Amino acid sequence: MPRGRRPSPHHLKLIKGTFRPDRIRRVVNADRSLGKPPPPTFLSAEAREEWDRQCDPLYAAGMLTALDGAALAAYCQSYGRWRQAEKLLSEMVIDNADEASKGLLTRAANGKLVPHPLAAIANKAMQDTMRYAAELGLTPISRSRVNPEPPPPGMDGDDPAEKYFD
Repeated sequence: MPRGRRPSPHHLKLIKGTFRPDRIRRVVNADRSLGKPPPPTFLSAEAREEWDRQCDPLYAAGMLTALDGAALAAYCQSYGRWRQAEKLLSEMVIDNADEASKGLLTRAANGKLVPHPLAAIANKAMQDTMRYAAELGLTPISRSRVNPEPPPPGMDGDDPAEKYFD
């Protein structure tokens, strides 16, 4: 259960005149020597695209290590599911859905209009995506809670001393 108000991003506090440097939370980043997490094999095509889009920038910002692979996979999979459901809904509108409901409603066995199950799937996947995005620092407010640092030299997977050892 959330406690209190959500924190505002620093740039909004600057505009409002309520920014206080003594209240900036300093975050200790995880051990960067673990490297980037490998992409799981179970990701859908849409989820794998999102993994490829997010993994390198998160790692470069110091916000991702191999320990965070499951959280990133959960985010990517829910994002992929959201995209798939929205795509199917939009195809239904184009193909044969009722023009008035735009595919969001369907007829039940008794003839009444009910919300389409794909709309519920899309909404749940969107909520999950946003929850995971906040955990990974992918929203403006969640980014204000972290202090990302770039990896130190040699921790990006290319060890300069490695060429001397076999």
